[in-house]
Amino acid sequence: MIPWIAGCLLLLSWSQGTADWEELWSRVEQLKSLSREDPVATSMARELLERVPDGKEDARHWLLEAELERWAGRDPGILSERLAETPVAVFSGREAWLLAEVLPPGLARVRAVMRALDQTPSLSQEALLFTWNVSVEEARELRFADGALPIHERLHQRYRAAWSAGDLSRTLALLGRIEDGDAVLAEAIALEEAAGRPATDLWSQRGIQVFGAGDERRGRDYLGHALGQGSKDAVLVLGREDLTRGRLEAARKGFRASILSGDDTGWALRGWGGSLLPGAHARASRPTLGPRAPTPPK
Repeated sequence: MIPWIAGCLLLLSWSQGTADWEELWSRVEQLKSLSREDPVATSMARELLERVPDGKEDARHWLLEAELERWAGRDPGILSERLAETPVAVFSGREAWLLAEVLPPGLARVRAVMRALDQTPSLSQEALLFTWNVSVEEARELRFADGALPIHERLHQRYRAAWSAGDLSRTLALLGRIEDGDAVLAEAIALEEAAGRPATDLWSQRGIQVFGAGDERRGRDYLGHALGQGSKDAVLVLGREDLTRGRLEAARKGFRASILSGDDTGWALRGWGGSLLPGAHARASRPTLGPRAPTPPK
């Protein structure tokens, strides 16, 4: 009952004068916290459109309508298309977050997120998660250079954390910038170890990336650091590399350690099984059965 009364008082306050855009965005945020089945929410949505400032073709009006369509469970459709073609610089940081919500995945949404990040000194947990999810969607669509990379760069500039270094380094590696990615991980490892925190996963990622670029010597060195800190991934990666290079006994030792410890036995068992297979042209260890003799007639 109390939320309903509060909503009615809120609606009453709108009639005291024309709302400006900052007030309207505050109403939108309040509306988004309400269920569509709430009668107060329905009245609030209608009032939002009625109290919008003049300028029906203004981009902010499109954004407001798109937010209301999205809240109502409908596709903003043509509104999103118009907004995607609007220069992002016309929106404030607060508006850019709302804009990013109603745009489909792609370059326009990335630009909106970048605008929002640049205009927002401190991110809420919700905004951070939304930003990270946008970067993940861009990476899944293989839009690394113009999609995931600028977001990962901006997040790492802000946080200088192990997770942001890992994301940025992976994206750089996928773009072929192995040395740039390695430098990011080297800095992150130094920061983590200086703070007394383990950098096991960073060492492991560093080894995997340079291994993938064909540098076995450095890859083994980095993975050795990870292995010394108890990395399970390093054990499996080194075992796999030994297996592919025909160093079967070394591979078995690595896989055996994982199997006996009970860590990730799925990959370890596959590797162990692979190490027991004969070579492609090896002779069979026992004679194969020939064609079955015909059964004599009775």
